[in-house]
Amino acid sequence: DRDPGAKVLGNTRRNVEKQDKDSQGRKALAGAFGAGFLFKLISFISAFILGILLLKVIPNASKQISGVILKKPFRAFFVGFVTMVLVPIAFVVLLATIIGIPIAFILLFAFLLSLYLGKIIFAIAVGEYIVKTLKLSSGTVASMFLGLAVYAIFGSIPVLGIFISFFAVVSGFGAIVIFKKTFY
Repeated sequence: DRDPGAKVLGNTRRNVEKQDKDSQGRKALAGAFGAGFLFKLISFISAFILGILLLKVIPNASKQISGVILKKPFRAFFVGFVTMVLVPIAFVVLLATIIGIPIAFILLFAFLLSLYLGKIIFAIAVGEYIVKTLKLSSGTVASMFLGLAVYAIFGSIPVLGIFISFFAVVSGFGAIVIFKKTFY
């Protein structure tokens, strides 16, 4: 302890280690990778839980919707893409009318939910395809888990993963739209 009235005479030096820019960059990269991995893990777990709920609440519809992707994947993608372009336009048009405002927000909620569920539907389809191709015996939940794992792995590929994820979500969304059209 120093006396409050003490004075330092002469030069003072600080012994602080300087971090080079490489180590700072490595730490930042490691932190970003860790945060990205954590986000992917949370996304995977939440999609898996929602997928289980989907398979338990509407098992037949889930299988039929994923069957649309297996039978006609490019049609599902095309319908999903066109619908994805038209729904925001319809949302804006509905916002222009007073009566349409609540309908616009219901449409927006249904649209966003269907987009998220599209990923899960696509994962169910991919899992079922792999299980049937490899002639494995597993339940629908295990197939969905396998499909989500494949989706997560291929979706993590730099640059290409963006296109794979886009195709998966839009195709799953399109399959939902096709199923709704045939269901009603």
